[in-house]
Amino acid sequence: MDKVALKTRLNEIDLAYKASCEALRWLLTETKSAVDNVDYGITDLLGNVKGGTVFSSTQQSAGTLTQRIGSLAEQHKTLSTRARPMLLEMALNYRVAVYDAYINDILEAILIHIPEKLKSGKKTLTNQEALEFSEAGTLIEYLTNQQMVEFGYESVKDQVQWIFNNFGFSILPRNTDLPKLVELMERRNLF
Repeated sequence: MDKVALKTRLNEIDLAYKASCEALRWLLTETKSAVDNVDYGITDLLGNVKGGTVFSSTQQSAGTLTQRIGSLAEQHKTLSTRARPMLLEMALNYRVAVYDAYINDILEAILIHIPEKLKSGKKTLTNQEALEFSEAGTLIEYLTNQQMVEFGYESVKDQVQWIFNNFGFSILPRNTDLPKLVELMERRNLF
């Protein structure tokens, strides 16, 4: 086992995961900022109208002012009632997908670098399959890929149990978190 290569790969996966989380934070911040900017625009415009500065400084007609207020109100309605909930839903789905990919990438890296974890009495390899892997490492990559495909089709509960059985640790801080994780994955799968 090449511990340096495994550590390097796990660091790469971790950096990619953190970058994805940061991009999601930025998206949510920008969404809130867009709603706030429209709110401020409405407040500033109404404040200027009350103070009389709109008419004196820009010589706007009442019709133009009414259109501007209506436009800002429509932008606010769109952002707050349609776009913001949709973006939050998309953000949740994205966050769960990033987590799911993170776990799979880590497991794949471990299985490739510690192939002993692939040993089990359940699976057999045909002669034809074995002969297809003449290059060193390709058989391990094939078996790892097969294991990860099988893992992907398991329920969340079975995935958590598989990780515990094969690696001796739980990916959940508390057993009571399992229903929450199951619900998050199910919500993501609905969309």
